[in-house]
Amino acid sequence: MKNINSVKSIHYYLVKHNYTTAYGYDITHKDVLKGVQVMRAKHSKCEWILYLDKYPKILADGFLWLQNVYFSKGKSLIDADITFFEQLVENYKSVCDAENVNYIIPLFINDDMTYDDIAAFVNRKRSTVKKAFYKLPTDQKNNSYYYKNKKYIASDVCDNLCKKYFKQSYLHYLENLYVSLKNNLLEEGIEVIYE
Repeated sequence: MKNINSVKSIHYYLVKHNYTTAYGYDITHKDVLKGVQVMRAKHSKCEWILYLDKYPKILADGFLWLQNVYFSKGKSLIDADITFFEQLVENYKSVCDAENVNYIIPLFINDDMTYDDIAAFVNRKRSTVKKAFYKLPTDQKNNSYYYKNKKYIASDVCDNLCKKYFKQSYLHYLENLYVSLKNNLLEEGIEVIYE
């Protein structure tokens, strides 16, 4: 795989390897362009698209996203996106380790939180968060306490709640982690090359 690909070469690769649309139709050039638009809208901070001329060129990580997320089967887009970024983060961590590049992996959620805290964190209404909390298993719901008349939920339960019901917040965390790892490598003059 090249590190920079044209939409035409991506289309050729996907057709050659029997990828189809979500409805089982053959992938057209227009489908790939639509995938690029979705990728740009969802992951603009990843900077996977270059405009060296009037046609977009897609970097290797963007090509892998199209292949493994946009044109994947059997998972929703958000679930495929999360799996992809989890793998991408692990790959970049491995490269950092191999090249002795320092990095920090912050916790997704590191403090106990109230319903209001979680609502602000995931950009949802308090009532939506509360309903999702009550869907959790009993042992997790019991992992909470009151302090100054506010109910606090343990950080590990908040972590599970967000990963299960507010997946966009977890995806946002993974994307920021990926960008940070990539920037750490670039600062050291190291680029991830795909074979």
